[in-house]
Amino acid sequence: MTARSRMFFVLCGLVFLAAGGAAIETAKWLRTASARIQRKSGDIAALSRLASRVGEWKAAVAAVEAEAPSGRVGLDVLLREMFPSAEPDSIRETSRRVQGGWLLREAETTLREVSFEAACDFARRAETSEYGWRVAGLSFLSEHSAVGAGNVVFRFEMLERTAPSPRMIGEGIPDS
Repeated sequence: MTARSRMFFVLCGLVFLAAGGAAIETAKWLRTASARIQRKSGDIAALSRLASRVGEWKAAVAAVEAEAPSGRVGLDVLLREMFPSAEPDSIRETSRRVQGGWLLREAETTLREVSFEAACDFARRAETSEYGWRVAGLSFLSEHSAVGAGNVVFRFEMLERTAPSPRMIGEGIPDS
């Protein structure tokens, strides 16, 4: 065998080993690639489901913003209307800015010697769109002198829009 033919066989052997190594590495990559492709297709399906709900979310935000709290009657007016004889200790109201141009208003009041039924009616009326509050907490403390009456502590919350609605994420996604 000549040196040239030996060199040819050595090169063929090296090419064969390189091809075998490449085939093994490709098989390893394909095994993990199918798992990655399945995971990514699941992610795409989840994102598609979320994108299909963007229209719902936009409608919900528009509905909340349409109920503009400006011009709503305050709790103190409702309190005086429903309980002319009962004096509240006070209505303690706080507010803080929350994300997206909203203001969270919180109010707490204590009424003494009131009917629990009337207190529930007060809470129901405060939650109507005229007033716009949400009952966040309600505590009853009965008195020994009257059945179905006592002291009531109310905690209310209300969201108010303080700035124009920011541009929603995903506005470029068509509603489906």
